[in-house]
Amino acid sequence: MTPPPPSLTKLESLVAHLQSIHKAAVTIGSKNSQKQHILLAEVRPLLLQALSDFPQEFPTCENVFSMKIDEEMLRSSTLNSILGYLDRDLVVKQEGIFRLSGSKKIQNEWKERIQRKTPSRLNQESDVHAIAGLFKEWLRDMPDALIGGDQKEYDNWIDVGKRIVDPSQRMQCINTLLMRIQPLARRQLLLRILRLMKKVVSFSDTNQMGSKNLGIVFGINAIRPDGKHAKLQDATAAAVIWQCLVDDLDAYTQVLQSSNVSREVFVLPKPKLPSWSRIPSSGSLSEEPPSPNSTRRPAVPEKRPMPMRSMSIMKASPPVPAKRSSSGKIPPPALPKKVEREL
Repeated sequence: MTPPPPSLTKLESLVAHLQSIHKAAVTIGSKNSQKQHILLAEVRPLLLQALSDFPQEFPTCENVFSMKIDEEMLRSSTLNSILGYLDRDLVVKQEGIFRLSGSKKIQNEWKERIQRKTPSRLNQESDVHAIAGLFKEWLRDMPDALIGGDQKEYDNWIDVGKRIVDPSQRMQCINTLLMRIQPLARRQLLLRILRLMKKVVSFSDTNQMGSKNLGIVFGINAIRPDGKHAKLQDATAAAVIWQCLVDDLDAYTQVLQSSNVSREVFVLPKPKLPSWSRIPSSGSLSEEPPSPNSTRRPAVPEKRPMPMRSMSIMKASPPVPAKRSSSGKIPPPALPKKVEREL
């Protein structure tokens, strides 16, 4: 565990100093008020210094693991401390951030301090992967899901990730589902976390973490039903949705910042086929080739069955009877002319 911050020793020394001053004031009594004023004047700057340090290094601690997503959570100093810690350039440049595991012991100790509502300062922690693991655990275990809501709304998100392939159609569906997210505090928190993800991707050359990696890590933790964990068979669809949110954040920012809420019933549109798989009315395949990374097999021309030969041709012709001589004997077969000449 990290050592106590400097303000703890500063606060302890201040308390000890106040106790000695109180004892001296009691000894002096009310007869000598001038000496009491001198003692209070000595204490006043120490108190002001302690009060100025206290809010920064000892913020009030809330148990964000049991809080619902609302305005109170957004104002939580614990959540702001965690997000502020992860938003530093030194952290987002760490190789494998959010993918590599830190010390499980340190992660559990920080979780216990939060659950006990013990004031703490994350800036003193050197194991960035432990705090990143703490953040992922919070997303997975808090009562309200960041994206998903009830079971029906969660199924809508998963259906979009599984069945909608066309990028423009998928973006339209995600925008529609984002408009349905409520309360609005959930949208604000989602926007702040996505901006953190975007910053991580901007340093992907250093940290080796692209949007696809973040989708695999965060999709199943952020997209789930309220109060439940996501199903493992939905992990791929959730990863696709999270990757789209990170890649096209600029297209979703206006909706996430909006206060409008859509209450219309969401209907999954008929999926569009990719352009390379469409067959024009002429019957020929599209000339647009698939991308180099595509796993689609090239189109194979249809094999037509060979026409059957007529039975009259397939039947063998009857043998021709041999000619007999006048004596009734069958003459020997005639030799070729070339052979006759040699003889």
